[in-house]
Amino acid sequence: MSRNQGKKRLGLRKFCSELGGLVESFDKVLESGKPEVRREGEIKDFGGVKGANVAYTFSLKTLLDDGMEPLIDIFDEGTHLIVVAELPGAKEEDIKLSVEGSLLKISADIPAGEYRKEVLLPNPVKTDLIEAAYKNNVLEIKLEKALFGN
Repeated sequence: MSRNQGKKRLGLRKFCSELGGLVESFDKVLESGKPEVRREGEIKDFGGVKGANVAYTFSLKTLLDDGMEPLIDIFDEGTHLIVVAELPGAKEEDIKLSVEGSLLKISADIPAGEYRKEVLLPNPVKTDLIEAAYKNNVLEIKLEKALFGN
């Protein structure tokens, strides 16, 4: 084994020790009855290499909540936001949208259950100027940003 391989192993050990309590955290979440937990952290000098830092985020969602979350992408287009949500199996007439300030709520009933998602938008939006289109199981929502002071 070369010296570099040894350094990689030390980095992996450090990484594993940093995340060592993750399984215990999962057990605690399941016992607590909470539907979701997030754990974030940063490992400095990953692999024994100075300046090689790694940031990590884990999100655990349990089956305690019977709703499914659609996949969401948010695009900032300057004066407006575009939110794209994948809703396989949903019918357009079953999709419900609501906006309160910076919180977008999406829901849809499908034969397999219900999609539910609350999205905290990066900006408050005008609730009277919402455009939505649904095609090929993809919902695209255009929201105009609210300008402060107007």
